[in-house]
Amino acid sequence: MLWVGLTGGIASGKSTVAEMLGRAGYTVISADGLSHLAMAPKSQGAKQIRSLFGDAVFDDGDVVNRGRLGAIVFADTSGKHKAALEGILHPEVRRLAQAERDRLAKRGDKLAFYEIPLLFEKNLKSHFDKVVCVAVDPDVQLQRLMARAKLTEPEARARISSQLPQEQKVKQSDFVIWNHGDLTNLAKATTEVLSELERFA
Repeated sequence: MLWVGLTGGIASGKSTVAEMLGRAGYTVISADGLSHLAMAPKSQGAKQIRSLFGDAVFDDGDVVNRGRLGAIVFADTSGKHKAALEGILHPEVRRLAQAERDRLAKRGDKLAFYEIPLLFEKNLKSHFDKVVCVAVDPDVQLQRLMARAKLTEPEARARISSQLPQEQKVKQSDFVIWNHGDLTNLAKATTEVLSELERFA
């Protein structure tokens, strides 16, 4: 099975491309979705998060409030909170991702995708057969992020700058889907990359 990493900067359009791939019949595993599972109510991850960050980052029902948790993590310029949270979540997310990969391969899938924003930041390129990057104009990325997450411009810029610059992601990827236009153009670009990938599957 061809295991393809789908990455790109925050608010680049990765999730939209993932939806398009899903509609085309391919399985797309989301690292973000797996991180939700890793901090689900009553999970070991949720217990560790409570012991580190306290009750303030929880809603009723032992549900982690990701917005409040994210605000604390991104406000800490030392990076200690980010490292602590990653130390809790990443091992469990890796375990869940491998289990999904094994399941899909056993099922007979020829091609499957793993949507992971921090693929290059975490030096995970070697874990994939091919890497696809979704890229976007930086100004569009900033405006989208501000609107989507209801962030101020400085907050949005801080989140963008916490990731590897887009040009470095593009340079290290096997394929790039440019999200410059409307959804029709994005769908066309996605289909073109899919055709290329199918040659390797």
